[in-house]
Amino acid sequence: MASLSVTITGLTREALYLDVVLVNTRVTDIFVAAVLFRQDNVGNRDRDPALLFAARGSGERVVIGKWVPSVPEGRKVESEPVPYFTKLEPGKRWENACELPLPVRWFGFYGPPPTPLREPRMLPSLGFNLGILDSARFPPGAGVIVPSMASPPGAPLECDSGFGKQLQEFLTSEIALPAPGIPSFI
Repeated sequence: MASLSVTITGLTREALYLDVVLVNTRVTDIFVAAVLFRQDNVGNRDRDPALLFAARGSGERVVIGKWVPSVPEGRKVESEPVPYFTKLEPGKRWENACELPLPVRWFGFYGPPPTPLREPRMLPSLGFNLGILDSARFPPGAGVIVPSMASPPGAPLECDSGFGKQLQEFLTSEIALPAPGIPSFI
């Protein structure tokens, strides 16, 4: 297992602030989907460790977090964008301060976003998903995780998108929000 906790550290009219803590209680290294990015029209990536995906889960549920996304059915892409990963050795702790702009709007690597609601609704809670890869499940000799190109040592790692989707595990947490909740267009 790995121990995940998500704590609200602040709430303003503009944003919900969270502290995400993960402790690797496994006997093997795990790799954490740690850094998302925004991409401009020419493909430049602006890495932002505080950035979170926001999407509709099952039913009316809204889920935020970081994970390897799947390409929408029927969509062809030349190169699948994936989050940057960080290595977490057994017994080690990873912390990440995150910010969710309000009202909540869809954010993901594959647009266009679903049609937003006309009026925001109040969410009493959020689901939080964090994608991890356990090195014990890596096929021998496979390049599942590699250093990111043109990055200094210690920089976030890149994940092969195919292996990422195949091997990804989700750690989940429920975030209860203070009344009356937070506004969302999802």
